[in-house]
Amino acid sequence: MAMITPDPGAAATDEMAVDHDLNAWEDEVDPDDPILMYIPGGGFILPPSPKQVALAFRLAESCGCEAIIGKHRLAPENPFPAPVKDLVDQYARLLSSGISAKRIIISGDSAGATLALSMLIELRARKLPMPAGAMLFSPWADLSLSGWSYITKSLSSESPFRMETAAFSARLYLGDTLPTDPRASPAFAALTGFPPLAIHCSRHDMHFDDAVTLAEKAKDAGVPIRMNYWNSPRHHLERFRSKDAEKSFKLAAEFTQGLLRDAA
Repeated sequence: MAMITPDPGAAATDEMAVDHDLNAWEDEVDPDDPILMYIPGGGFILPPSPKQVALAFRLAESCGCEAIIGKHRLAPENPFPAPVKDLVDQYARLLSSGISAKRIIISGDSAGATLALSMLIELRARKLPMPAGAMLFSPWADLSLSGWSYITKSLSSESPFRMETAAFSARLYLGDTLPTDPRASPAFAALTGFPPLAIHCSRHDMHFDDAVTLAEKAKDAGVPIRMNYWNSPRHHLERFRSKDAEKSFKLAAEFTQGLLRDAA
């Protein structure tokens, strides 16, 4: 498991500029093009903002991929497992269109990473081909919020995310599902059969313990894992212009290109 030494000189500035229309996610792509299927976070209850869409396209471009935004229904009107079903169905349609699973990378941030992991669990259950790999940014994996970082890192002057907010969102998403159900809360799942994973997270993020748990479970399951962490105070630090964000994008591109070379 690779660890990246944090850059103490990094300074976050403005959020990424918006340069993509929300309608630009329609999946009219060449079957030969590598695909980054990105699931933006939003606590399971909010649709992706233009800035999140812009970030997904920028990430895809840096990785040499075409971006497709993962589309799913929102809680509380559509609790688990409806959003996961939507995403798996969308992925299956990509396969049916002639795109090889070896040319698809799944990615997501925060609650979007939760859904990406639940997607992989459902793909395994359905015996559908796994994607080439998955990249998870500030992944939320434990909807029971049992990690110590939910208490110690849940609120700071730089990151307004609170444990109470996470608990509220989790309750709306879960409905009648237990927060320890491994299908919805991937920290409790076995990761056997998963594709290679890359995890990017700040050690000051309230999801940091989830990131470490995922890395350990992947290693125990024999899944190739690369975990990169930083000292940034930001949740999902890639949203902001900084040296850390640029490094994260560079490492994501290296990870993606390695997967695509191996699949060639």
